[in-house]
Amino acid sequence: MDLFGDSYKGQRKGEHSQRLDGNGRYIFKNGDVFIGSLVDGQFHGKGVILFSGSVGGRFEGEWKNGIALRGEYVFEDGLVFKDKDWSYAIGPDRRLFSEHQTGLQGAK
Repeated sequence: MDLFGDSYKGQRKGEHSQRLDGNGRYIFKNGDVFIGSLVDGQFHGKGVILFSGSVGGRFEGEWKNGIALRGEYVFEDGLVFKDKDWSYAIGPDRRLFSEHQTGLQGAK
């Protein structure tokens, strides 16, 4: 099924099985993928968006009627983004997440 260049594989509901409803995999034209629950064609419930290309990473969250209510962005290397108390590559300590993990000391 082609939806503006996007595609969908999963459960459907309705007379002609055209409504996206239930668990499925929605693949965007740019290669990003949503895996999770849809109700009446909208993200609804738990799901994850896997970002393709140079962006990478994923957003794991919970949606209601197509709107993300809560969730977290996880970078490809496993670092979870935090909008508060972010402690990587800031201030005098410019080390990256992988450098923190391996114990690499910052330049003095």
